[in-house]
Amino acid sequence: MARITEFLLGAVFLVSGALKAWAPAHFYQSIEGFQILPAFIALGLAYYLPYLEILVGLGLVAAIKPQECACVVAVLLGGFMVALVSAWARGLNVECGCFGISSPSAALWEPLLRDAVLGVAALHVVWKRLREERK
Repeated sequence: MARITEFLLGAVFLVSGALKAWAPAHFYQSIEGFQILPAFIALGLAYYLPYLEILVGLGLVAAIKPQECACVVAVLLGGFMVALVSAWARGLNVECGCFGISSPSAALWEPLLRDAVLGVAALHVVWKRLREERK
């Protein structure tokens, strides 16, 4: 079961990262909409974060350092969730930018719920791998 979870989680991050890397300007606009980060940091994230997502996605799909990749995914998802809750608390109407230009506008609870489910999946992978190491 953990291997299936790793593969699916990796596939989600591979697709998400690839779509963002394809249109970094659009992803930059999404990041700016959250009104959290200075423009130069948002720009850096827009251009480099997609490649981190692709890298950890590949690691999970190919089972290369899956525990480490799942930890990175969990941290990324935690950051995304903090940004979504912050936007919601400030009454901002933002596009999550989760899947690049293919992201339809949705209520903020939808990407928050999706990120929570993916976060639980990432933590499940970490937990299962830790248990395997102890055996």
